[in-house]
Amino acid sequence: MITKQLYARRILPTLLVCFVPVLQGCLAAAPFVIGAYYATTAFSVYKGVQLTTGGSAEIRFPKDVQAVSPGSDQELKSIKHIAVLPGNRMSTLLAQELEKKGLEVTTPYQIEKKFKESGNLTASSMTDTEKFREMKIIAKEFKADAILEFIESQGGTDWNVWSLNRAESRMDFTIRIVSSKGGKSIYNLQGQFVLKCGASAPSQKEIDNVFLEVVVEKMSPSLGR
Repeated sequence: MITKQLYARRILPTLLVCFVPVLQGCLAAAPFVIGAYYATTAFSVYKGVQLTTGGSAEIRFPKDVQAVSPGSDQELKSIKHIAVLPGNRMSTLLAQELEKKGLEVTTPYQIEKKFKESGNLTASSMTDTEKFREMKIIAKEFKADAILEFIESQGGTDWNVWSLNRAESRMDFTIRIVSSKGGKSIYNLQGQFVLKCGASAPSQKEIDNVFLEVVVEKMSPSLGR
């Protein structure tokens, strides 16, 4: 069933001088296929934001790739109640933002509390079929229309010590929404969050705000919000 954490945490290499203070408690392991996807997909900048510390942040999404699964537009827009799987702090923050958009949300904490005594399987050991089955159980328990899963994977780092370029760190992420009716993915948004360091590392709150604002902005039209 569902354990307290769906993903084993892992710490970024110490080379990520800028990302470690703000993301070390957040990143988690993800399936190999996700890493392969990012290695072969072209991304373009969706929005860039200047940070208070002099650095900048960019959110990138794949070129010419639709997040909405074919034929799923109306089902996505009809979602009124969504359950957010436990994973890390970003899952919780996303749940809060979706609540602000007017959705009824079953939070990661509520799911953890309900299923804390259940089994010891982790998401990393499950096939997609097994994971979707667990999602349907959660959806039925909480009467949710869909389940949202937030997956983070360790990105690459561009640290060019031979030029004046700033250190650049990248976090790859996937936001997947699974239908409680068909038990299949109806929304699959892949993206990259790129941080270019300034004079010092930005605060956790600033990073969270930048990331959440842009990602929720990107998701909202598909959810009819």
